[in-house]
Amino acid sequence: MAPPRYTARDLVFISLMAAAGIAIKPLIVPVVRVVAVPLGLPGGSLVGGIYMMWLILGHAFTRKPWAATLVGIVQAILAWVMGVPGPQGPWMLVMYMAPGIAADLVLRLNSGSESASASASATATALSPGAAMLAGAAANATGIALMCLIVYRISPPVLALSVAVGAMSGSVGGVLACAIHRRVARIDRQAHGG
Repeated sequence: MAPPRYTARDLVFISLMAAAGIAIKPLIVPVVRVVAVPLGLPGGSLVGGIYMMWLILGHAFTRKPWAATLVGIVQAILAWVMGVPGPQGPWMLVMYMAPGIAADLVLRLNSGSESASASASATATALSPGAAMLAGAAANATGIALMCLIVYRISPPVLALSVAVGAMSGSVGGVLACAIHRRVARIDRQAHGG
């Protein structure tokens, strides 16, 4: 199978989703720390779905394989260049890229099952709420697991709780991404007479 060809439009969407994901973190982190720190949970386990939403949107807007991974890579580069504080250190690229890989794997498996049963190509490339929910859950659970194991080195029971809460938060982020994508697609169809 040939690698996907990304258009300039695809790369713009990937960059925009990555930038939005980085830009929203400083707004959310202080609020989340008020709740997460007393519970002993990483903040991403509670609101990581909002961070992962941008990965899912990158895939949804481009409809290209590995777009979520590219969003994660661009986020890592932006965070590094902008000096966004974080405890990841040299693990930053892995910590931003791994959730994208997890989301892409789920979306790739889903697109294979959808395309086998779909009658129209538009249906095969549409983002379903279930696929978005699973992709968000996989992405955030992966990110939380890595953060807990590499950075925080927390105990297995807290790790399990963090990953479970993170998966639920990621599911919500996936559903939000699906809703946003559908709304933007509807506006685009109306604007272009589709």
